[in-house]
Amino acid sequence: FRIGLSDLHRLRRPIRAEEEAPHRSWKPGEGHIGIAFQMRREIVAGDTSEPEARALFDAPEPNRHEDDRERYRSIASLPIRLAGEEPLGILVATSDVPDRFHLRDRDEETARDPVEPLRILANALALVIKTTDLYKQPAGRPDHDPANS
Repeated sequence: FRIGLSDLHRLRRPIRAEEEAPHRSWKPGEGHIGIAFQMRREIVAGDTSEPEARALFDAPEPNRHEDDRERYRSIASLPIRLAGEEPLGILVATSDVPDRFHLRDRDEETARDPVEPLRILANALALVIKTTDLYKQPAGRPDHDPANS
């Protein structure tokens, strides 16, 4: 597959039967995925049913599904990018269990950070994408060389 910057697509589903179903598409700035992409930062919510998190995680139409609030109780959206570069995409991890993903408090006694493995994966994905032919600069970008398309 090729990665472009106009839309963000979900590429893996938790249930094998759903993998062939249509995927949702997010524009930069739209929903938690598009916001993480546009702001170039991770967005993590331990419980998306909390009012302050709900605004970010309620999907706009037509991406809203009836069972979203039950299926996606804890969400982590992390930019796939190399340091100082624009995001190539967003790595999204979801759970129907509240607090599966949360930002670790500095005062938290445990050293386990449930988001750190996702950060490592997002960085590794960025490196693989940038060093292989999976990434194609879109036309119109200053660093785009049409001769290499």
